[in-house]
Amino acid sequence: TDLADVRVAGQEATKVFEANQHGQPRWVDFEGTTVSVLARSLREATEIVTGTLGPLADDAPAMAKLRDTLFAYLRNDRRWQETATELGIHRQTLSYRLNRIEEETGFKLARSSDLAALWIAYQAWEATHPR
Repeated sequence: TDLADVRVAGQEATKVFEANQHGQPRWVDFEGTTVSVLARSLREATEIVTGTLGPLADDAPAMAKLRDTLFAYLRNDRRWQETATELGIHRQTLSYRLNRIEEETGFKLARSSDLAALWIAYQAWEATHPR
């Protein structure tokens, strides 16, 4: 485990403990944390990526293109036109790629629970692949 992970985990545990001590609501705001709440280490974040994205986590050009499409779709709040514009593709091409993403991952982009899992995997990818 990285020392930074230990520090963040300690800060989060302290917030939870303090909230419980003062009878505050059970919901605790972690201000800006994303994957660190879900993954305790870089290894765990990588496991989230590979376990969720499956073949889209590969470096193969076809899979990288689908992964980039998925991430653009998520970044653009599932807005087709904005996603197609960002990628420089036609909406019909985007439709084809989104169908392929569903086939490759087994996730349905219209299902909230699947979308949440893919969003978490996207955040984990960003944490494990800094630009």
